[in-house]
Amino acid sequence: MVQLHSKLLETERQLGEAHGRLKEQRQLSGEKLMDKEQQVADLQLKLSRAEEQVRALMQTLVCSDSGSSLCTLVVMLWFIKFVLMGILFD
Repeated sequence: MVQLHSKLLETERQLGEAHGRLKEQRQLSGEKLMDKEQQVADLQLKLSRAEEQVRALMQTLVCSDSGSSLCTLVVMLWFIKFVLMGILFD
């Protein structure tokens, strides 16, 4: 009877430890998720700012009617480079 009681206490202790580890893992997973969500929010803000800059640039560029397609292409390429450089080197 004493051995059974000892085994029961040991099992309860192990269960408590396992529960504590599970709780800690969930907390760490939640923190990692929040970090990823913050990174996404930061990248969305950078993209939004870059889009604003491209809009401003397009408004200030003076393109002739014959060269407007080329001008638009140049601006789009500049925008892609700007965004990629910001993501890769920030």
